[in-house]
Amino acid sequence: TNSNSNFGGCAAISEGYRDSSFTNDTDWNVARIKVATNLSDKLNNVRRIYLGTVSAVTSSSITLTNDLGESETVSGQPDILARDGYTFRTNSYVWVENPLGEDWRTTFTSSAWSPANADQLNVNAALSAADGTIPGTNAAGDDNAIGKRVYIRRLVDTRTPSERRYTLLLSNTGTARIPVRDYVLQTDITAVNIDSELAEENTLVVASSGNATVSGVNLAAEVSLRRASTPVAWSNTVYWKKGDTVRRSNKHFTCIEANNDATFDPSKWSESYVHMATDFNPEDFYKNEADIIVFDNDTSGNEDSTTLGYNLSTVWTTDSLIAGQYQRSTDYLALHLFLYGLGFSTAQATELLIPQPEADRELDPSNTTDMNNYTPSGAANALANWAVELRRPSVIRLFGHAWEWSGYLNYTKALPKYQQDLSEQNRFTYYFTNAGGGRVYASGFNQEGFRVSPQGLEDITTGKTLSVENLGASDITIDDPTELTNLTLRGTTTINDTLDLNANTTFGPQTTASTSKTGVVELATAEQLRGTSIVAGTTEAELNNNISQNPQVVTAKGLNYWARNAGVVTRREETLTLY
Repeated sequence: TNSNSNFGGCAAISEGYRDSSFTNDTDWNVARIKVATNLSDKLNNVRRIYLGTVSAVTSSSITLTNDLGESETVSGQPDILARDGYTFRTNSYVWVENPLGEDWRTTFTSSAWSPANADQLNVNAALSAADGTIPGTNAAGDDNAIGKRVYIRRLVDTRTPSERRYTLLLSNTGTARIPVRDYVLQTDITAVNIDSELAEENTLVVASSGNATVSGVNLAAEVSLRRASTPVAWSNTVYWKKGDTVRRSNKHFTCIEANNDATFDPSKWSESYVHMATDFNPEDFYKNEADIIVFDNDTSGNEDSTTLGYNLSTVWTTDSLIAGQYQRSTDYLALHLFLYGLGFSTAQATELLIPQPEADRELDPSNTTDMNNYTPSGAANALANWAVELRRPSVIRLFGHAWEWSGYLNYTKALPKYQQDLSEQNRFTYYFTNAGGGRVYASGFNQEGFRVSPQGLEDITTGKTLSVENLGASDITIDDPTELTNLTLRGTTTINDTLDLNANTTFGPQTTASTSKTGVVELATAEQLRGTSIVAGTTEAELNNNISQNPQVVTAKGLNYWARNAGVVTRREETLTLY
């Protein structure tokens, strides 16, 4: 434990872990391998993103009444899409509302939008509905699509974090303690199904741990893991996320802007770990786990589609854009590495970890069917509930530490008038470094008065923070936190801009609309539209009260359905001549 100060160099490097386990960290077995769910059990997760209103339309373009603003962070993409990771995907559907029937649609060209013509969407063909009907023109000769709203659809990943996460279910028949966070998972070589320990490059640390239930045992735990010492080289075939660190040209670089560029772009990376050896392997970034998958396509011309053309059983292996996302989550990478270290091939581990329906996501490693008849030939010698144990990492605790000009090494380089540029990522890695499973728990202040911790930098005057992955990003400075896991608001909350709800949302009884206040409503179902019940009551108060008890509303299409079902005679659209 250190509560002092240091000047210029790296304050603390913690390396490695114990070569044996404490008694209360042993006798664990891998009861199940738990993969992510594949979204096939989810409903009502199609999102409409409205782009504007049609002002003109041809067989090659849709012109909006207002321009779409360009994103400040993703060049050439409109902000309304880029903020959520979406694009105008080539051959993806764009839709125009039709209040009297099925919505019209067409598909985007490969150059669907440009900032130079910000009100124009380029399409492959004229608008038409799934049944072949076209907008047509009104009596004045104007296209009936003019004045109607334009939207695209995207499938939303509404899985909970636990449904997205890859974990191990461990069982224990003894009196062990629940695995401790940051401890290192290692194989138990005294077991008959284990031949060796996991190699150094396969070092795995516990990212999270909690109680679980496994049939037949009294003690079980569910753990997610993180790679702690795996070589990661930059590649143009990988989708890199903020916080990822790679080795390139004998140097280390940390990603400060997510990308999958064909060539290395220095503006999206910041050099880091200059004080470490060339072959040093930093651990994976803790935030990049259980990622929300972006489904950026719509290939279904069916207005009522619930999957937008995605086959949720096969898309995880057939769509490189989807695979490139979930296969870069740190929890997935850790489980993949665990299987590889046990002796499964890369391809076998990838196949075993494909997301599954909720009922099939737990794999029994002793079951040949669950494991696709694959047999390990590395640290493990057979399919089994492999024996593992937890080992304590080397620990350095820096509490109330003072960092003075970290990274500048000595007075001739650190004094302000002699200083050269030092990247923010590089400076931060000088504060402390975890190596090979070791752990530094640090807190204190740097020379600028910012509070330093593994989370990043905090301005204690304003409470604003700059998280680790944003250090060095050109468009981000110390700012208020924008991502919160759980948030409770009390009193009155005023929203002056857009409130975007992209997940399942529950509205309490106080938010429901009534005859006396605006609020949330529910769409009437087909069964309700076919019903014959009437509003009971004789006084205005009774009638209003009964109406408020069931605040279902009817859309234009629902009204048309009700009218046809009830036999209501409606006006013909064309001229009716009476004789």
